[in-house]
Amino acid sequence: MKDSFEQVLKLKGQVLSVMYRFRAKNREWIWLRTSAFSFLNPYTDEVEYIVCTNTTAKSLHPSGETAAETPEQVSYQQPGLDYSLQRRDAGIYSHMLPTTHIQSEYMP
Repeated sequence: MKDSFEQVLKLKGQVLSVMYRFRAKNREWIWLRTSAFSFLNPYTDEVEYIVCTNTTAKSLHPSGETAAETPEQVSYQQPGLDYSLQRRDAGIYSHMLPTTHIQSEYMP
């Protein structure tokens, strides 16, 4: 993974796409695809940040077997840690989160 990010930095704005295996909470292997590019500051021509888009490519089910449950059902039924749940003390750091201001116009 580190090598992929270093390569993205060298490509200077070109898209790099990498596929890799990841084990899901239900212990099955899934393929993930990460497409990444670096955003260059137009004034300094230096890398400001890296933009990554992660998508599931395919699952490694045996060809005759299908999943009986949807991923949402599986994630709530499987034991283990669920990092998608919000922490109870999340309000402590809420001042550090970016805020967005949406401006709307009244349309009669």
